[in-house]
Amino acid sequence: MDPATAELAAKMIGQYVTFYCVNFIYYGLVVAVSDRVITLDKAHCVYNTGSHSDPYFGDSRPFPGQWHIPWSAIESFGNMHKKPR
Repeated sequence: MDPATAELAAKMIGQYVTFYCVNFIYYGLVVAVSDRVITLDKAHCVYNTGSHSDPYFGDSRPFPGQWHIPWSAIESFGNMHKKPR
């Protein structure tokens, strides 16, 4: 992992982040970051984001336990200021 990405990743720990990935959108509390994966607690798979002005996702389903996303699958990420219903 390059230094800029490592610095950004470290700042995500303890934050709720939305990840747009190759096949799905994920949302959760970032609890750990390695050079290969990001680990989420309270993770959800987001099937419909809904309107970007709505504070809640249109449709999201929780995963059991922690969930891991490989860096190679992530297209973009950020805080959408949205949460599951």
